[in-house]
Amino acid sequence: MPIFYALIVREKKTVLCEFTDYAGNFQQITRQLFPHIEKNKKKSFQTNEYFFHCIDDEGISLMCMADEETERNVAYAFLMDLK
Repeated sequence: MPIFYALIVREKKTVLCEFTDYAGNFQQITRQLFPHIEKNKKKSFQTNEYFFHCIDDEGISLMCMADEETERNVAYAFLMDLK
């Protein structure tokens, strides 16, 4: 149940920080998801076997990527701790 990637973005365009220990195209995928982030909402996106979970708080969005075995509440708890 790992979280593979996490980032914080401002106003759907400026990446403030990001981190991963894994190789992949996570950065490209997250940039494609930015326009779909809704202000002050939680949202999950599925791409193949991975899920991207997002929390937005007044234009500051926190996002993580996890596998399908990671429960949403675990991913959202991680994002709330990150916040």
